Amino acid sequence: MQSEDLRHESKQADVINNIAVRVFANTVGNKIAFTHDWAVNGGQEQAPPIDLPSKSGSWNIDLQLHDFTGLGLEFESSNPDDVMWVHKGTGCPGGKGSGGQMNFKSVGRSGPNPNDPLDLLKVNDDNQGAACDLHFMLHFKAGQKKYQYDPIIRNGGTN
Repeated sequence: MQSEDLRHESKQADVINNIAVRVFANTVGNKIAFTHDWAVNGGQEQAPPIDLPSKSGSWNIDLQLHDFTGLGLEFESSNPDDVMWVHKGTGCPGGKGSGGQMNFKSVGRSGPNPNDPLDLLKVNDDNQGAACDLHFMLHFKAGQKKYQYDPIIRNGGTN
């Protein structure tokens, strides 16, 4: 019976959780307003912030930009650690970093055309250690003009 319990625990530890985040950019007056929603493993969309349960393990997170501004917004770079800065604790990140939790995977295009905008960022959140808030900043551009959006992930951690 003990070996069955250990196999069951091992299978649970190997489960990869997936989050799809839709980042929306809209024009409000003469400004760009960003918001987002998120869904776990294809489930119901939820309002911010992204909330990872305690002891739930690592999470793959796909962030896809939905640009409704007409400006042609896209992620600022094809280098994921340039477009997502992460800071553990309070306040917006002032520079590059992973917050000790984020693993940057890729920036790409959701569409098949090589001229489509860079609108898809893939990362992995370890969700390890003590519970914490991860403040992150996403960097976008439209031509030469740059824009930022700074949401939060609540990591439940493993403690």
